[in-house]
Amino acid sequence: MKWTESQDKAITIPVSDVIVSAAAGSGKTAVMAERIMRRLTCDNYVYKITAGDRSVIITGDTDPESLGKIIDAFGY
Repeated sequence: MKWTESQDKAITIPVSDVIVSAAAGSGKTAVMAERIMRRLTCDNYVYKITAGDRSVIITGDTDPESLGKIIDAFGY
């Protein structure tokens, strides 16, 4: 997928907490899913995903199939 400059920045900015705010239909969900997938494919990571009152902590030992199920469960 080709990302806009703003979307690419939201995906690649090297901070742990990011808020993405944009109009409906602008690709926020796709941006956050891409950000999560890129962060989780790094060698050493511990990543906490929070959505409302649900959260999960994922480490580098998580297999790709489980990771996909986790992301689907959070609605990304």
